[in-house]
Amino acid sequence: MSNGNSLDYSEEMKEHYKSDSVAEEYHEAYTEDGNWRHNLIANRERNAVASLLKKVPTDSILDIPTGTGKLAPVFAETGSTVTACDISENMLNIAEAEYDRHGVSDARFQVCDAEEISETLDERFNVAISLRLLHRVPTDVKRNILAELGAVGDYVIASTAIETSFHQTRRNIRQRLLGGDERNHGYESPETTREIMTDGFEIIASKRVLPVLSQEHVFLLRPTE
Repeated sequence: MSNGNSLDYSEEMKEHYKSDSVAEEYHEAYTEDGNWRHNLIANRERNAVASLLKKVPTDSILDIPTGTGKLAPVFAETGSTVTACDISENMLNIAEAEYDRHGVSDARFQVCDAEEISETLDERFNVAISLRLLHRVPTDVKRNILAELGAVGDYVIASTAIETSFHQTRRNIRQRLLGGDERNHGYESPETTREIMTDGFEIIASKRVLPVLSQEHVFLLRPTE
């Protein structure tokens, strides 16, 4: 892990995402009138996921963490049965409204910790999706979450942020000039990322969300065990 032991994935972080205000701020950032950069990244994420879903069966999908329903437009197009999970009940309440707004009729919503999927959900899915989570957690938790996704999904779509010297320098300059998020992140090198993503999985395909502006890569994986 690029940040050593500096990232503490704890109950404090989980409680942060359960907050009413965090859910509202997260949703507002991705609305049409929200932050332009967040909207750009969200649209590119949706495009990446939609492209990867064309390669696999999509009758049943698990989305965890679903957040405030960012992928609802994608699921409306695939016509999938969706189980939308999040650690935050507040996020799920907003997501349910987003699913309704986009016409996703066959969906259920359930509180679930991404490290306890197989204990919480007694079913399998064509695809288990997890966006914008792995880059927030240390290496061992990444492996745990991926193993949980592989335990319930015939295929897994997961995103993570890949660290490079360019992005590290760019992030440090931006933080010095503009301030902002000082939380540590679980960014990994390209080599470590590939090792993690192939630990019990085969990489079928991958998509870069937005070159230069984003470190995020989205992977389509098939469990091998």
